[in-house]
Amino acid sequence: MKKIIFLFFFLPILCFGQLNKNARAIYDNDKELFNSIKYYANEIYPGDGKSQDSEINLQCKAYIDLTQIAFDVELYHRAVEKNVMYVTLFRKMVSNGEILKAYKTPINWVRVLDYYRDND
Repeated sequence: MKKIIFLFFFLPILCFGQLNKNARAIYDNDKELFNSIKYYANEIYPGDGKSQDSEINLQCKAYIDLTQIAFDVELYHRAVEKNVMYVTLFRKMVSNGEILKAYKTPINWVRVLDYYRDND
């Protein structure tokens, strides 16, 4: 029983020990977004957990920073479309009216933020 309690309380800490507060906030509030960021990091750094955690932290910070400044919807959409991992899938989802779902596909949020700032 003690092992179960230990795993229940400490396994999440062990699994996400290297993630910052931004990554944890996204994990707690939007698991689908977090999973897309995690997928992106896994694709960029396959088999390198430390680099994946670092990438997740960068992507989550960029996403949160973007939510603080992105008020131009058209610019935001252009920035995402230019930096999404699967452009064809993204465009198909948008054309089918699945816009919110499209924004949960793997996206490089650091580049989206940079694009948005450069073109605002």
